[in-house]
Amino acid sequence: MFNSSDVAVLTKMDLAAACEFDLDAAVRNLHAVRPAMRIFETSAKTGLGMREWIDFLLQPRERRS
Repeated sequence: MFNSSDVAVLTKMDLAAACEFDLDAAVRNLHAVRPAMRIFETSAKTGLGMREWIDFLLQPRERRS
């Protein structure tokens, strides 16, 4: 799945610390599979990253890379 993806969305980042989520390891692993993958860190609860994610979705496909 990640080998053919250009984007990854990490959700619920407001819970990351409580769940001992290792963001650095996750990013390293994603980039190991797909080095140019764009990663969005989001939280609907706090709003973190939501504007960037929505702006990305609203861009024409040819401008997303």
